[in-house]
Formats: sequence, structure tokens, C-alpha cells
Amino acid sequence: MLNSPHWRTYDPTWQERQGRRAPLRFGLSGWVVRLLYILTVLMVRGNATATADNIAAHESLFRLGIVCELLSAALFIFVTLVLYRLLKGVDQGLAVLMVILGSLMPVPIFFFNAVNDAAALLFARSGDFLTVFDTPQLGAFAPASWAFG
Repeated sequence: MLNSPHWRTYDPTWQERQGRRAPLRFGLSGWVVRLLYILTVLMVRGNATATADNIAAHESLFRLGIVCELLSAALFIFVTLVLYRLLKGVDQGLAVLMVILGSLMPVPIFFFNAVNDAAALLFARSGDFLTVFDTPQLGAFAPASWAFG
């Protein structure tokens, strides 16, 4: 193993730094804030109208959740690229597979969830164009579109 060509090109300081930074970058993202804080504050289990009222009452908090989700999607791409650079020396085929399954597939889902959150906010605000729906229907639309995200 000591005579391996990979052993001579191994730079432990670079790999150790990147190995420590990758989870930190992901941990500081807003994904945790959105899931652990905003979801528990705004969601009322079993009561769609109360959830829609909470979303409408705390619109800025809900918008912060959308921004945090988009930020975490962007950071997710960079974390995956850092992990690719870290792991390509071990097995490049598996590192490419990790990029595909770890970044190229989940990131569009994050953005789709943000669109669903925007739709929930739109239904909760009840604009003039939504007058064809009753209040209970609007109250059911907001958490339903949020639940798909």
C-alpha cells in the first residue's frame, strides 16, 4: 500500500478540510430550519382551516421557509460537488453515481416543493381571483398543496 501511486499523491490536509466542511455546509442550510421550526409552528394537524389561517397570519415566516428551502437546494449542489472531489480518488464511478443520485435528482424536487409552498401561500392569502371558491374550500386547498411539497 505504501508503494501505491495513490499513496504518494494523497494530501491529507486538503481531504480532511473538505471532509469536515461538507457536512457543515449542509448543516447550516435552511432545510433544517424549514422542517423543524416552520413546519411545527404553522401546521395544525387535522384542521386545514387553522393551518391556512396560520400561513396567512405568518406570511413572512412562511416566505422565509420558502427561501430557506431554495437556499438549501442550491447548497445541496455544492455539497455534492465537494463530496465528489473528495471521493473521486477512491472510486470515480461511484462518485459520479453519488452526484447523480445525490444532487441531480433531489434538487429539482426541492424546487418543486418551493412551487407547492408558493401555491399554498397563494391559496391562504385568498386573492380576488379565488372568489369562486368557498372559504372552507380555500382552507382545504392551502394545506393540500403544502402536503404535496
